[in-house]
Amino acid sequence: MGIGKNIASKNDALGFEPTNKYVCYECAENTPWEHIVADNLQKKHCDYCQEEKESAPVDMLVEKVLNEINSSYDPHGFSETYGEKIFDTEDVLIQLDYWTGCALSIDILESIKERNDDWCAKESLDSDD
Repeated sequence: MGIGKNIASKNDALGFEPTNKYVCYECAENTPWEHIVADNLQKKHCDYCQEEKESAPVDMLVEKVLNEINSSYDPHGFSETYGEKIFDTEDVLIQLDYWTGCALSIDILESIKERNDDWCAKESLDSDD
């Protein structure tokens, strides 16, 4: 298998399209991910403010968000229990309080959406159930 196929295979296994970006604490401040960023600073350049600051990999945040999504939603918009109520990735991020509209939030959305943009809740989201 060639290098390109190995990379594509690894990316498919991730479940998201890697951003290969880094974010500093200041650019993640007041987002749902600020504590994760603060605990994982490593590289000395932020792709958001373009300053030489310790930064955390955005792909690590995407992976954590995707794990949270997968714990509550089935990919590709089908749940055997609750049918086919489809949510797009942005709706899911809003429901999980992960949508802020900032550049970091948009990158996380686009990274996940690139692989899957149809989700179905594993449990009913109706408050009456």
